Amino acid sequence: MRKNKILLKSAAAMLSLMMMGSMMPGMNVKAAMSEDDAKKYCEDRGLAFGSFDQDTGAVICVKRETVEVPSDPEPDTPIYGNIFKLYPGYDTPTINAGESKVIEFPIVYATKKTATSYEQAQITLPDGLYFYEANDIQSFDVKTQKDDKRFEGKVAILKASISASSDAKSGTVTVPIKITYKYSGNSNPITETVNAYIKINGTDSNPANRLKITNYSFDRQNIKAGEAFNLTVELNNPSNGAVKNVNVNIGNLTTETIMMNNAIDTMYLPELPANSTKTLTFPMIASKNIDKNSQMLELSVTADGIDSPLTSKIFAFISKSADGSEAALNGKPKIVIDSYDYGGTAVTGGQPFDLSMVFRNTSSNITIENLKMTIQSVADEKTGGAFTPTSSSNSFFVKSIAPNGSIGQSINLMPKADADPKSYGLEIRFEFEYVIKGELQEGSSTEQISIPLKQSDRFEVGEVDMWGPIYVGMESQINVSYVNKGKSTINNLEISVEGENMTAMESRSYVGNVESGNSDYYSVNITANQEGPVKGKIKFSYEDANGQTVVVEKEFSSDAISMNFEPDPGMDIPEPTQPEGMPMWGKILIGVVVVGGIAAVAYVVIKKKKAKSKLQEAESYDDFPEDGE
Repeated sequence: MRKNKILLKSAAAMLSLMMMGSMMPGMNVKAAMSEDDAKKYCEDRGLAFGSFDQDTGAVICVKRETVEVPSDPEPDTPIYGNIFKLYPGYDTPTINAGESKVIEFPIVYATKKTATSYEQAQITLPDGLYFYEANDIQSFDVKTQKDDKRFEGKVAILKASISASSDAKSGTVTVPIKITYKYSGNSNPITETVNAYIKINGTDSNPANRLKITNYSFDRQNIKAGEAFNLTVELNNPSNGAVKNVNVNIGNLTTETIMMNNAIDTMYLPELPANSTKTLTFPMIASKNIDKNSQMLELSVTADGIDSPLTSKIFAFISKSADGSEAALNGKPKIVIDSYDYGGTAVTGGQPFDLSMVFRNTSSNITIENLKMTIQSVADEKTGGAFTPTSSSNSFFVKSIAPNGSIGQSINLMPKADADPKSYGLEIRFEFEYVIKGELQEGSSTEQISIPLKQSDRFEVGEVDMWGPIYVGMESQINVSYVNKGKSTINNLEISVEGENMTAMESRSYVGNVESGNSDYYSVNITANQEGPVKGKIKFSYEDANGQTVVVEKEFSSDAISMNFEPDPGMDIPEPTQPEGMPMWGKILIGVVVVGGIAAVAYVVIKKKKAKSKLQEAESYDDFPEDGE
């Protein structure tokens, strides 16, 4: 960069260097001195010639000082923020995992300054996204754009051909747009970054949200020993990305209970498309020698991207007689669970519920007597059982059940408040007596049922923090924190902001799933449109463990004021007065002080506009040619 020498003259320097016969000892300035003599006088002393008054003989010499400045001063930059920004209120674009599409980014001026040119944008994509066409660097010009009916004012549309990888994770990612531009008539490029956002609807690391076992059923209500039947399993992929290499396995099969009927116990799916449901059918057969009515099968599902198998328990009720006759049952009566109800689709941890059951004596001619029922929670790998009785014992006594008769029984149970959300088993053991051919016999059997447990929604949002004051036309930041204190994951969290007399740079943000115990905060910049009250609310929308949509709102308010840049009262320059009879050298001195003061004011005003520079102490500057030029 070429560096110029600039001769600085300050009022203070000129006062200290004024050469007058009456002020400088040893100097005898004669009235006959010419201007050339005055110049030589200054040069002999290494000073620059200022002025010479022939009438008074006053000579003004000025000290030379040089500073280095850029040959091309930097152009004015905005006092606040960037020159460019995304169009306010523009909805965040979305892309699905495995999808390719053209995404638009509308760019507008952030201030009223419109003197830029040579705009060029470079888009950088995060992991999971890539360009399928080479258009990451584009040129644009806001001020020459044609009107777009979708937007108000001049908007430059950056178009990017973007693909999302098939294993891209769900969430909203930041897309930095590096913009390089120039000011009109200036050759120095300036660079700034505008952050855009893209919402990815992709795969999820949580198996419960990426792949779900939504249902299972049998092709008949009454399965008999030795009989073939079909088990159907329903899988759902609720995400917007395909799930690949899905393996579904049926476990806990034995030749003495239930086995596959000329089929294998595992089914393979190369891919389960996004937002789709698949029904799988497993042909099975019940053993003729089955010794328990209630049989439990284990369903396990694995797929790419799922760290641990997705599992579920399947309960099948098998009659020990192929034809249901009393002879096939050796004359022994049996008890089965006809139905049971726990009040809804799932029970909530820490909240008691009533379990109602209906039991039936399957014998057509034998009465069951002295029946004792014991209800016990089935232990799993993490808990010793999820349910405990609250106001009664876990055992009940029934005097008798007539042939083909039924009874009802209820018990109040408390689910564990810290149990993981999933299905838990209850075991009901029956001990009873009956009489055959005049002899008292004892019998026993065990049945199992499954109850899904969920945890209460404890998603909490803090109070809104605002950085004040709010000035019209300037961005102000608002923040709000949130935390999932519950045991269940909340799904598809989306945060939006709306209000009156305000504009938000990013009005909507997709967060995705928030695991139990996780916390974060939401930050957004808003701009007041005009003076007066600013009111708004931040909305948190998500799906709870039951798939129900929940909305939490937090309101905020403030007052917007205008920012007026008033001149510094201390910088007012009074008009100098000139006393009568003032000599010429006094007039020159006053002129120097006034010029220096005006230059100082101009300099301060200019530097106030430059956000990157600090106020200098120099009061004025004039260009002088360098010696020898």
